[in-house]
Order: sequence, then structure tokens, then C-alpha cells
Amino acid sequence: MTDQLTHDPVVGDGPNEPESAVAVRVRLAETLEATSTPKRKRRFLWLWIAGGVLVLLLGAALTLLIAPGTTVAGVPVGGLPPSIAANVVSQRLSDASISVNGTRMTGSELGVSVDAGALTSKALADRPLWNLGSWFGAPIQAPVTLEAGKADNALQQALPSLYSKPTDASVRFVNGTYVAKPAVPGIRVNTAALAQSLQQALSRDIDHVAVQTTKTDALPPISTGTAEATAKKLDGMLATIGFYVGTERTVPVAPDVAASWLTVTSHDSTGSFSIAADQKKIQTAVDALPGQVNREPANAQNIVNSAGEVLRVETAGQTGRTLGSTDGVAAAFATQLSDGNAEYSLPVTETPFQTTNLQRSIDVNLSTQTLSMIQNGVVVGSWAISSGLPGTPTPTGHFTVRDHIRVQTMSSTQYGYVVPNVQWVMYFDYNGDAFHGVYWHDNFGHPMSHGCVGMPISLAQQLYDWTPDGTQVYVH
Repeated sequence: MTDQLTHDPVVGDGPNEPESAVAVRVRLAETLEATSTPKRKRRFLWLWIAGGVLVLLLGAALTLLIAPGTTVAGVPVGGLPPSIAANVVSQRLSDASISVNGTRMTGSELGVSVDAGALTSKALADRPLWNLGSWFGAPIQAPVTLEAGKADNALQQALPSLYSKPTDASVRFVNGTYVAKPAVPGIRVNTAALAQSLQQALSRDIDHVAVQTTKTDALPPISTGTAEATAKKLDGMLATIGFYVGTERTVPVAPDVAASWLTVTSHDSTGSFSIAADQKKIQTAVDALPGQVNREPANAQNIVNSAGEVLRVETAGQTGRTLGSTDGVAAAFATQLSDGNAEYSLPVTETPFQTTNLQRSIDVNLSTQTLSMIQNGVVVGSWAISSGLPGTPTPTGHFTVRDHIRVQTMSSTQYGYVVPNVQWVMYFDYNGDAFHGVYWHDNFGHPMSHGCVGMPISLAQQLYDWTPDGTQVYVH
């Protein structure tokens, strides 16, 4: 019997022989060592990256966040970026419980607001997180505004005793003129002062806001000044209202009639008055216009001298006129009045007038002791006169009437006379000779004077009225 021997194979005994267990373990250890080294390197890389990100985040926080302990309008905003801080401030103000004269109201009811965006941006600029010296700084006061209409409505409901309604000024037509009735102010809460009080209270503690109100005048929408200006405007319209031909107020409208056409309305929304005119009432006046406007032309007469110079307008000329269509006049005038224009220009056709010149002169014939009034070469009046005596003759030649005196006392120290109440005196030379009436004799047709030309008083008046200054006189 043959004995069999057994033994472990030797690693590497031959090319096809299996490795020993020791060799396998050695190979495995080498492999594990080779594969574990890169993993440890990658772990350190990730830790380094994470640390870098943390540093970056910390740096960003230091520059983008507001310092701890910062409050804006009493609202803590420390550690927040400005955009979020602004929303927090706005929301906290809206929700804030505010005691007004002991009555609880919310910031939203009062319309409390601040410029939260600008304030928080400035807070970051002045107090960034990195600036340790800015931590827990003094509260930042925020200028507070109240939404005026909203605040007034809420306060009036909550504190009605602090309000009384104002009375608008008004305009009335009284005794031919428009007068303004003054406005009467009411009482209301001084919301501007209330906003200041809230600003101070909020800077201390948004959770315990208590303020007291003050009162001020509640001004009416329509002021006294506005009413006075409107009354003045209306009175100005009354002074000129009417229907015009050119610059002539051909058909005036009486103030009370005009006032009956007009309606003055106040408007609280604009604090003003408007004027409206009644077209139907105006139409009544328009219907009567033809009889008041239409007329025939009137010719003019001028008194002239021989050179054609006008000495006096005897009769003023007047154009004729015919009123055109009045369709739409009432409506157009109503629109004008509403705009404050009280002068309506009428459509008319005018007919020009003719002018006649009357050349006048006075002829005194000393030989016949007569005076003649001559117009355009024709004697239109003649009568006996008394001229100067031989010792004091009336001067002869061509003269002009230079002065009219209704009555005066005539006197002469040279000839020793004083004659009072001489009437209808017209001087025609510079030596004191005149035409005048005589009451102290009736010996006309014979020389009787110291040079003047005397005549009966009634005829002297006729000559006085007929003769303008500058009329030519011929004495011969």
C-alpha cells in the first residue's frame, strides 16, 4: 500500500498553479490601499469648497444685512435685507394698534405710512452688519404720513365730538347787486399734528402707541374769497350786460332782469361756482330787439365859415341800421353769459348819413341901421339895431365873433356909465364892441350906443343862439 502525502500549494510554483492564501491577502491589501487614497483626497476637496461657500455667505451677510438692534418706525429690522425689512415695516405699521385719545384704532384704518423702501435702504447704508459700532443704535425715526381722507373718515366715526361740519360761502342777488355770504369753518382733528405725534410714539415702541389729538379749523370747499370774487365778476357783468352794435350798448338789460336769467351754482368738488343762463328768458328780450335796434339814418348839419372850417355841429348825424337774423341769438348769448361775457354783438346792416354844411355870417349896415343873418348866401333874418353915436362910432370892417357871455354888467369910466344885467352878449372885436340886448330904450333904427350894436332882448337871444364863436362879421 502506497502512502499519499498532502501539502499546500506554493504560490507561483508554476504558471498554472493557483496563488496561495497569503499571496491573495497581500494583493488585496495593496489594492485597497491604492483605491482609498483618492477618496480621502476628494473628501478634503469638498470640505474646502464648503468652507469657501460659507465664507462667501458670511461676507455677503455682513454687507447685505442690516445691523442687529436697528428699528425703523419702531419696527425691528436687524439681520434683514432692505427689501424684506421694508415689507415688514409696512405690514407692522398697517397692523399696529394705536390708541387715539383712548380709542383703539389700527394703522390701516388711519392710513399710516412711511417711505419704508428708502428708510431701510438708508439703514443698510448707515448700519451694515459688518459695522459692529452700529449694532443696537438709536431708533430710526420715520416721517409719518396719514392718508388724509381715510384718516378723517375713521377719526370722525371713532371720535365724532371732535368734528363739526363747515358751511360753504354763497352768492346772492340782493337789491340790484350780487353779495357774498361768508363761509363758516367747522372743526376737525389736526391730522398733520397727529402724524407728528405718531412719528414720535412709533420711534419708541410700535407695540404701545398712544397719542392725543389737537383740533383745527375744517375749511369749507367754497371759501369766502371765492364767493367774493364770483360776486364781483357777476356785478361786472351787470354793469355791461346788453345787446351791442359796435361799441354802443344799444339795448341795455336791467340788473334785475339779467339776474333772473342767471343761475349761480357752487361745486364742492372743485371749490368753485359756475354760471348758467336761461335761454328761454333771453329769447323774450331777443324778440323785442327789432323795435329797439332798427332806425332810419339822420343827416348831420355843421355850421362852417367861408373857409369850410366847422364852427359848431348843429345836428349830429346818425347812421341808419337794420337788424339781421336773430335765429340762435338767445342760445349764443346764454353761452357767452356762462363764460362771463355779458356783451352780445348784434348782426346789423348800417346805412350811412349825409352831412350838410351851413355857412353863416352876420352883416351890419350902419347906413340902414339893420343887422342881417346870412346862411349859405341867403338872408334868414333881419331887424333894426342901434349902433354907435357919431362920437363913439361902431368900427367898420371884417371881424369874427370871439366870445359869448350870457349876462354881465357893462361900464366905462371914460364915458361914465354902469349898466347892469346886459344879456346875450357877443364880442366881435378887441375894443370891447359887442352885440347885445337893450332894455333901457326902444329907439332901434337910430344910433344910440358907445360903439356896441344893440337890439331888442328877444332878437339878441336869437342871434346869440344862432351864432357860434368864429362866425364872420361884416360891418359897413
